[in-house]
Amino acid sequence: MIRLASCIAALSLSLAPALAEPEATETSAETSTLATGASCLRANRISGYNVIDDRHVLVQASTRSRTYMVTTRNSCRDLKFGQAIAIKTSGLDCVDKFAKIIPLDRPSASFPCFVKTVDRVQDRDAAEALINARAEAKLADGASS
Repeated sequence: MIRLASCIAALSLSLAPALAEPEATETSAETSTLATGASCLRANRISGYNVIDDRHVLVQASTRSRTYMVTTRNSCRDLKFGQAIAIKTSGLDCVDKFAKIIPLDRPSASFPCFVKTVDRVQDRDAAEALINARAEAKLADGASS
């Protein structure tokens, strides 16, 4: 029997520590880790977050101090202004392409931001390098078309 579950992990800005992860065996994430077993980012294990921009959130999982970059499908302007976020998942509690990030504590109603990818990264610098590499690849694909 498949059990569908929803989990909301509300995180406050005060929980956003320096998100560095010293792990010599891993370089910056090169592939998305959407719900792939051991690399599953479980919403109920998130211990902090830091908004990079309106499409990217760096989250820290308390399990083995892992850091992930969550990319949304579209611009999510309320990310920068909310005092907290909720991550709502369905299924096995892994943050995947069916998950939503919901900015909280906004005076007006916030709209959910749907997740596009989840990537394991070492730190914010690695996340920003991955964002830039993807932007450059997208430009190169557009120029060659």
